[in-house]
Amino acid sequence: MSMNEPRLLVCRAKFVLPLAAPDRSLRIHDGYVLAQGEQILEAGPYTAETGSRRMKIKRIAHVAVAVPSIDEAFLKLQRVLGLDLVGRETVASQRVEAAMLPLGDAGIELIEPKGNEAVARFLATRGPGLHHVAVEVEGIEEVLALLKTRGVELIDEAPRIGAQGHKVAFVHPRATGGVLIELVEP
Repeated sequence: MSMNEPRLLVCRAKFVLPLAAPDRSLRIHDGYVLAQGEQILEAGPYTAETGSRRMKIKRIAHVAVAVPSIDEAFLKLQRVLGLDLVGRETVASQRVEAAMLPLGDAGIELIEPKGNEAVARFLATRGPGLHHVAVEVEGIEEVLALLKTRGVELIDEAPRIGAQGHKVAFVHPRATGGVLIELVEP
């Protein structure tokens, strides 16, 4: 990341961030700072319940598991965890077949590529396994706009229609330390 790209600093303890002038500093306790180079663009309180100043995160909606065959994967999960399949659909916008297995307030989503090269490549290099974590948010368009102002790398800059007709958008794994995050708004 270059000095000209905005960067977000989140702190859970008191620290002093020096500004460009030697006699000025910004004292932050449990807060965030959005900085570009040595210029502070924005600063404010950190809220533990949302993890950000404005983003409303409701819950983990599901974890998605990439599989070569939904039928085979479902039988294994049903035998091991006793889960039921409640919905199965082809998601044209993502070129996958998806099946949802409820698990408490969340679920396990099995995804099988149906022309989706990224999921097919994932399976070819890593085999079946955890593909992404889906987080339910409120106001997905505003969340995406906020993430863009923070310099977060996005796969989708605008939501598209995903499984169950929900609005979805993906955050690039490089932005999260290697985890593909799907933002979901029912």
